[in-house]
Amino acid sequence: MKRYAALGLVFVLLLAVACSDRVPETEPTGRAGQAADTAETVLPSTTFSATCVYVEGFVERGREGSWATLEIGDSVEADDSIRTGPDGVCEVQFGGSAAVRVQPSTLFMINTLALSDTSSQVDGSLAIGTILNKVSKLAGNDSYMIRTETSVAGVRGTEFVISTDSVKGTTVAVKEGKVAMLPVSQDVYDLLDQAETNPVAAAAVQSIVSGAVIVEADQELTVDEDDAAQAALVYSELAKEVAAIPAETVQVLVDAAEAEAALAAGQEGAQAEQGPPPALRQKRALITAGDRVFTTSVVPAALAARMEEAAPGAPRPAPAAAQAGRPVDQAVDSVARILDRMSAQADTQLKPPVPVKIQKDAPARDAFKLIDQIKEPSAAKPVAMVQPGQPGDVETQPATAAQPAAPAVQPKPVVTPKPAVTPKPAAPAPAKATQVVSAWQVFRGAVAGGVVKAQAANIFVLSDPKGVISGVGPGGKVLWTVETANRGAELASAVPFKDIVYYSGSNEFLAIDAARGKVLFRVPLDGARSHVLGNRVVPFPNAVVYPTMTSLDVLDEKTGQVVRSIPVPGGTTMTPANYEGMAAIVNQKGVFMLIDLESGEVSAQVQTGARQPVALAPRILGTKAAFADRKGLLVMVDLATMSVAWERPLPDSSGVFSDLEMGPEGVFAYGKQTVFGYTLDGDQIMEPISGVTAPPLLTKGVLYYGTADGSLVAARVQPFELIGTVPLGGKISARPLFADGFIYVGTGAGRLLKIDPAKIGK
Repeated sequence: MKRYAALGLVFVLLLAVACSDRVPETEPTGRAGQAADTAETVLPSTTFSATCVYVEGFVERGREGSWATLEIGDSVEADDSIRTGPDGVCEVQFGGSAAVRVQPSTLFMINTLALSDTSSQVDGSLAIGTILNKVSKLAGNDSYMIRTETSVAGVRGTEFVISTDSVKGTTVAVKEGKVAMLPVSQDVYDLLDQAETNPVAAAAVQSIVSGAVIVEADQELTVDEDDAAQAALVYSELAKEVAAIPAETVQVLVDAAEAEAALAAGQEGAQAEQGPPPALRQKRALITAGDRVFTTSVVPAALAARMEEAAPGAPRPAPAAAQAGRPVDQAVDSVARILDRMSAQADTQLKPPVPVKIQKDAPARDAFKLIDQIKEPSAAKPVAMVQPGQPGDVETQPATAAQPAAPAVQPKPVVTPKPAVTPKPAAPAPAKATQVVSAWQVFRGAVAGGVVKAQAANIFVLSDPKGVISGVGPGGKVLWTVETANRGAELASAVPFKDIVYYSGSNEFLAIDAARGKVLFRVPLDGARSHVLGNRVVPFPNAVVYPTMTSLDVLDEKTGQVVRSIPVPGGTTMTPANYEGMAAIVNQKGVFMLIDLESGEVSAQVQTGARQPVALAPRILGTKAAFADRKGLLVMVDLATMSVAWERPLPDSSGVFSDLEMGPEGVFAYGKQTVFGYTLDGDQIMEPISGVTAPPLLTKGVLYYGTADGSLVAARVQPFELIGTVPLGGKISARPLFADGFIYVGTGAGRLLKIDPAKIGK
């Protein structure tokens, strides 16, 4: 979404204007240089970030590839993401202009955020879930826009609910005010990209925006995949029409606009005082025709005026360029004919279903009541933007929103751990060229989740935060790439099983032939089955098990069809583990269970002190099972006696949301860029290691982890001591993999590195 930031603002303003009560008129040109002087006097003096003012349950903020618990007073900035669990709710204020309440099981991303004491521009993307919006009356260049997979919504001042999933599509329900809603496609964004230098493309965007449907108070509108597909057909034809305009025609219009800009800026020198030459006078007459102008500077006003005249049934007055020079005249007439066709298409095809009034028992009514609870946007205590080079968030004033009281938990006896072992100091080993055997480029962005290998096909399978999956051969060649509809997939990992690769996320679940990269099936996901927190399927004999928030679905491994669905008492947001053919999982109340997949019965269970474990699967070694929860409690269960062996709180971890590493030497947890280590008996192995950029790898008694300075560190576990480091030239962004005697590492720059562990520290 980042690439739409500049042109997206134009789109936002146009869409917002569509739902306002008046259309901006052309401002007088004035004397040369006057506009520039005015602009200088309204530059914002202070810029701010948004502020979290309320949190309840599981809520995390994603920033620069890592996730951390979102707390009251924390900042939310451009490129940040917010995700909530089934019990998670948070409220974010965008200065004095708007506030958003992120509902449970939601992934919300901030594309553009520009807040100052004079303006407000918010552009967000809702990947899945629901957000409640309270937006003050915006003015001038202020904007507030929410994108989803199928549509875009813009407002000038309103209270509304917007929700989306891959099955139902996008629904907007308006409590107060108006929302302009429009189905979108890639062609729309491509036209936006072209609009900066192509006035015909810019006019096409204006034409598209004119087809937006206005949803008013007590109305609800849904744009599903069929609506978006229908609109996409029109957009595709429109894009073809734009592409068919000869380059010389486009250039004539660009020259005309540049000539007007030159006159307005007084760049004609002495000639401007005596009046422009005839050719420029003709172009100026063309450009200033009409009483309104398009907001993109390269589009002549006459072209915008002709577009407005192109509405079906409207009279067709002679173009204002009738007396102008022939090249410009021909160019405008040529484009005007296309605009006529565009408008006719939009009128007959480019209209989503008519909004329907919300019924008394509509779910949105309950959401409207929640909107009333949102604190009125106020800029009284904004959070100053973090300047480049400043670590972390800026200290803020104490928040006034009240936190809900945490439920009382009866403390359990905790065995006092043995004193921690402090790592022996060791000088980092200098990098050797032979340590990094190979480096292969796979993605433009970061590698996400973890590096995995499909043994049957002998290929590595990597994914990125945008839900793109690639198969990489042993020699580093990218053999295939599959794009998915999943978004916010920083924690997601592919799951190889036999000759198939499974991948689930926010919007769909799919299976891929590991050797050929052919998609075997795609299954759209609704809210209950969506894996927004990094959950994944788990292989069992002749089946795979898909975890939902309420059940374990046993699937046919070839088709993805649900063979049977087994309820999980108390619900869960975890991934199960396979223990002797039974599913080991923990429910939201911390009950560890073994579920028989044939009968659907709970074979054994034990209550633990954990609360709401998220995404990770229990790690099992012999008769011991370990897991952690969202508060940072590490739990070890003895499966032989079905009892809690020990529990250890992980200080300042802010919860654990990725799989543990476990071996005979101990168990290691990763939370808030810190690694914690304990023996299988519960004794602390080492002091917590901070500044770690991804979950670690434990293999053959050695712990491997990435550091913030872009190095891979190897440490022997028993006793804990550093072996050496390998400078990588970039941060590790995914859990490393040990395979065939080598360590494979995914980096934030999208590279897969092959490292020889035998040469580390030598």
